[in-house]
Amino acid sequence: MQEEVKNPLEYGYLGDERVEMTAKEFMQLKNAVEQGINATLESFLPEVLRYVNRETSEIVLDPSQEDIAAGRVVTVTDREATFNPANVKYHYNTKLSPDMIKGQQLIMEIHERNVETGVAKSIAELEALSAANTPANGGQE
Repeated sequence: MQEEVKNPLEYGYLGDERVEMTAKEFMQLKNAVEQGINATLESFLPEVLRYVNRETSEIVLDPSQEDIAAGRVVTVTDREATFNPANVKYHYNTKLSPDMIKGQQLIMEIHERNVETGVAKSIAELEALSAANTPANGGQE
């Protein structure tokens, strides 16, 4: 007799069931969501403009509209300010969906709950456990 193969796409949840996963599965899911969100992050350098007196080549901080209209003062790109690392700006592109944000928020809520209940261990505790389980010879026998 042949065993029935169930199609996972034909099954769902009511919403109040408890779903279990290992810490490794949780961390893989967390990393995947973070990578997806970070893939939508874009950096850019906005152009910083300065006004320069056309005759003297001096920077004019607050030129009059009359000087601008008459062409006595012109705008130029301030290369130092534009390409300064402190001028780098970031934004998320339109590929970032509300579901991605909700997923990240949910993962963080689950992680916080695991910290509060003691399921998640501190980094110091994990390092101590790891050291205790590592042979003194560095794992070589």
